[in-house]
This record gives sequence, C-alpha cells and structure tokens, in this order.
Amino acid sequence: MNGIRSLNRIFIIGLGLIGGSLAKSVRRVFPKVSIYAVEKNEKSRRAALMDGTVNKAWESLSGSVLDEVGTADIIFLCAGVEACKEAALSVGPYISGKDIIVTDVCSTKSEITDFFKKMKDINYIGGHPMTGSEKSGYETADAYLMENAIYVLCPMEHTKTSDMEFLTEIISSIGALPYKMDHREHDSAMARISHLPHITASALVNAAVLGEKDGMLRTLAAGGFKDITRIASGNPELWQGIVMSNKEHIICAIDDMIGCLEKYRSAIHNENKEQLFELLRSAGIQRESFETGRKAIMNLMYELNMNVPDKPGIIAEISSKLSENNINIRNIYIAESRDNELGCLRLAFDTKDARDRAALLLEVEL
Repeated sequence: MNGIRSLNRIFIIGLGLIGGSLAKSVRRVFPKVSIYAVEKNEKSRRAALMDGTVNKAWESLSGSVLDEVGTADIIFLCAGVEACKEAALSVGPYISGKDIIVTDVCSTKSEITDFFKKMKDINYIGGHPMTGSEKSGYETADAYLMENAIYVLCPMEHTKTSDMEFLTEIISSIGALPYKMDHREHDSAMARISHLPHITASALVNAAVLGEKDGMLRTLAAGGFKDITRIASGNPELWQGIVMSNKEHIICAIDDMIGCLEKYRSAIHNENKEQLFELLRSAGIQRESFETGRKAIMNLMYELNMNVPDKPGIIAEISSKLSENNINIRNIYIAESRDNELGCLRLAFDTKDARDRAALLLEVEL
C-alpha cells in the first residue's frame, strides 16, 4: 500500500450490483484481503461464497457479526440511504473511536452526511461510484465495473488526511478515478446529470405511450428511443429513495427543464426557425463541453470514435489489429442500439500517442 497502511479486512453491507462489484474488484486486486459481507438474499450470499469473492457472509447485522465488524479496516455501506443509516446505527457502538473508515455508495450525499455528523467518533467519508446498470443483484456484479469510473469522495470537516489518502488509494487500486467533492455540490450536480435524466427518461416513456393507438408505437420504438430511455428500466424502489433524498435539488432541476421545454414549444408553435436552430445548436456545443470536463477529471483517457459495420467479430478484429501493434485499449464503449447498419464504437487509450497510432492504423480521422 505504498507505505500508507495495509489493507487486511473489509466489511461490505449489501451485495447487490455495486456492493458485489466492489467485493469482486477488491478480491481481484487484493487476493489475500479478508472480505466479510452482510446480505439478506440467501442466493447472493451463497454465490459470493461459492465463487470465492467473500470469506464469510451473514444474513443480518446481529450477534457475533457485530464483533467481526469491529475488526475491519474499511466498512462499505452498499444500500439505499435509509438502509445505510440503519446499518450505521447497528455497527456504531462496535466501531466508535476505532481506526475504521466507514463509507457508502449512495448517489446522494447530504442526507447521509448530516446523519453521520450526529454520530460520535465515526470516521465517515461519503462515496459515490458513478457507474452502474439498470440491472441489479449480485448476479450482475462485475469485477471491472469500477474501472475508469469516476468515484466521488466527500470527506467531512474532521476527516483525517491519512484516512482520505488510504481510501483514495484503495479506490484507485481497483481502477476507479477518485474525485473529491463537497457533499452539497455533489447533490446539486447529481440532480441535473443523473437524477433529472432518470426522471426525464421515465416521463418520456410515459408520454410516448399516451399517444399509442394500435401498438405500432412499440414496434417502431427501437434504436435511439430505446437507447435514451434505457435508464427508465431501473429499480423503481431504489430510485424512489434516491429522488426523495435529494428532492430540493431535483425540484429546481425539473423547474429548469420545464422552462427549457417551454422555449422549445414556443419556438415550434410560433414557427421560429431561428430560435429552434439556436436551441439545438447550443445544446450540441454544451454537450461537447461535458466530454471535455470528463477528460479533465480522468486526465488519462484519449478517445477515438469510429463507425463500424454491424457484423460478428468486428470488435475482435479491431482489438487484434491494435494488439499486434502493441497498442493497448483502456476501455471500449459500444452503442447499445442503433437505427442504421453502422454502429458507433468508442475506444479509449491511456496516452495521446496510443490514440494517434490507433487512428492511423485503423484509418480513422481525428
């Protein structure tokens, strides 16, 4: 651990998609670390034990389990805000005053941070791995889910530098990209780039079916529509909790969204082509700035976009060609659905030189 301190044991409460992926990521990078877990789903507990991801697993935080929690270096709370608060109350007396870091993976930070401020002698650092899927459960967990994902960390005012450095190194070791933020700034940002898009996707699907008459709409709604509304398939119970824990910021974001839609409606209704063009043009420019901002955080991802034919083996063909020329691909993104026979393939590289060499080799214009 580069001289900071050693990682011997972690405790994960909740082995769903994120908790399970964290457990698998830690096991992949730190094979000798003891990983203990609490998960109410028996099938998930058995699977995590059978595949060797965890050393021990229990159904609930009770009895001797609480004594085991007090031996951990880091406790990851991997559940909704309310469930994390309940777990913290259970383990609090067993870890208070100890050199144990408690962190969570909730997508809102202010409510749970305010909760931990009231707990005495608990070393809490808020966390939010900005990755995931519309799928859920341990069976969907992936040892590489955290790789290249921005992992927000929200320390408290009294957080020790050594604790922050230790957790940051662990997060970096599993391939994620730690990014320090104030919890209030985090929630304001998430309301607009995560929570509002989910609500919008859900509303878009509900609005689309209002105009359905003979079922043809469902036949035609492929490609782009399914792609931009994919997140509407997320767990409704989970998202209900997320939205309600960040309602003030989300309401402000919804009000702004309504204002934007009213501008589009006005331009269309009044046949104001210039205004409509400017709204569409401005959105395109702003979106490109989001890509630049992400690159500034990652500081190591150089991307190459290319159109590829939709045929078996095309990705293997490209990967092999790059591998034969000692060019390593850091990440690959494939558009999940498309309306034409060409697909968009996005390749990410560690260095600008690797990206430029790949572009030359694949005959892609930068």
